[in-house]
Amino acid sequence: MKALLFCILLLANSVIAKASESIVVITNINNPVLHVSQRTLIDLYMGKLQAFDNGSPALPIDISSEDPLKQHFYERLTGRSLSQINAYRSRIKFSGKASTPVAMPNSDAIIKAVSRDPLAIGYIWAKDVTDQVKVVFTLDK
Repeated sequence: MKALLFCILLLANSVIAKASESIVVITNINNPVLHVSQRTLIDLYMGKLQAFDNGSPALPIDISSEDPLKQHFYERLTGRSLSQINAYRSRIKFSGKASTPVAMPNSDAIIKAVSRDPLAIGYIWAKDVTDQVKVVFTLDK
């Protein structure tokens, strides 16, 4: 029983620690964009925009729905829950008015995709940043 309680507390501490970590938005190191506004990010990830502020095309990359990073990203970015985001996307998907981001299974896959494609933009935990990508926005708790 003590071992089970210990595991539950350890898991809870891990979830709390993740919730307080910064999330960063990344682009390819060769992308000329140095900063992306929160409004632009919302429009890119909600499918209203397909380009950076400088007019160059943007390819938003999302993480799979199973990863807690996705929930934290959308809550911090938009102030809405992931279920609200998914409901909105369901409506726009059928209208044909907007596109949804490409989904990747984890942060490593996002880093690889962004490092290969100068049009890509993604998000990861700040602790996972490598020299293969450039940070253009930070979402703190």
